[in-house]
Amino acid sequence: MSPIAPGQLPAELVNLLALHSSFLTALSLHYAHNGTSTPADLRDLTASTTLVWRQRKVTFDDVRLLIGVLDHGPSGKDNPYYLSDYGRGKICLEIKENSPMMGGMTHMNEEGLQDMFKDGLDSLWSQWTKSLQLASRPIAMPKRGRGRPKKIDTQQTRLETFLDDSSMSKFLSQLPLADITTCASLTALAPLQEKGRKRLREFKESVQQGRAQKKTRQSVGKENEPAATAQDQQQAQPTVVQQAKITDFAAVQNQPPRPHPRKARSSQSRTRRALTR
Repeated sequence: MSPIAPGQLPAELVNLLALHSSFLTALSLHYAHNGTSTPADLRDLTASTTLVWRQRKVTFDDVRLLIGVLDHGPSGKDNPYYLSDYGRGKICLEIKENSPMMGGMTHMNEEGLQDMFKDGLDSLWSQWTKSLQLASRPIAMPKRGRGRPKKIDTQQTRLETFLDDSSMSKFLSQLPLADITTCASLTALAPLQEKGRKRLREFKESVQQGRAQKKTRQSVGKENEPAATAQDQQQAQPTVVQQAKITDFAAVQNQPPRPHPRKARSSQSRTRRALTR
């Protein structure tokens, strides 16, 4: 295995540096339109960074990783950014007061922030390699009385001093993520929100209890009602004879009216007279 030549970096590290550069570009566009005093919503910021980077969809954890590297570098105290939780899934990127990396209302020192990010990666890389060297260092064995010390296994694995793809993947997977602090306004509103949620729970419980009591009263009332007698059933339903009478009455009403007897006789006599003539 040969060491990496100067100017050549693994693809994963190059993508990470490009992601940070795209993040700064999207953030500068936000400040140009809204000013540095306006917190940047991560939902909008990640969407803008995705359009600039054009590699994949940028997530909240990607932004946390970028801010985390800036925090853990040698100039971490100069990192101007921090993440704040506004509740209901809204997380914003804000600027610390009197940050030396920011100037004016819409200007941002992108070159200085990119150098700070690289310094943070170098510092974290050196810390990670030292921790692996301590973990892979052979342990000295005590002497066996007056004899020679136990022979150390020369086949024990050691950390290679060269950078390869596998070690870079492991290094990037353990990079720190920035913490998310709760917004001061959200902390002040937390007791009021909890009080409102408590009242809502009590109201729902009272409604459920009222419905349960209503169902209980209805079931008890039905059980206490007396059974209907045969006489009541007969009065409620008309008999067959009554139904027949009602039917006959309806049939009689539908028949045409009969002529009067006197009128019928007079009409017959007129007919006879006419025939005799």
